[in-house]
Amino acid sequence: MIEELEGVDLSVRVKFRGGYIKEGILSEVKENGYDIMVMSNRGEKCDMKNILGKVTEKIGSNVEIGVLIVN
Repeated sequence: MIEELEGVDLSVRVKFRGGYIKEGILSEVKENGYDIMVMSNRGEKCDMKNILGKVTEKIGSNVEIGVLIVN
């Protein structure tokens, strides 16, 4: 998939990092100036935090870039 995205002139970066999830993701976004984030939707219940997943909801509420949420 990465090769396909790079084939249409998109720069893709995949990183793995340890630590607290929310703080680590927010630091990564702030330090590296991303244009967009892609996150997974993992929730099962019918309220917003669970529909988006707790981490996805917290990140989406605290970044100033677009967040694409995928199943």
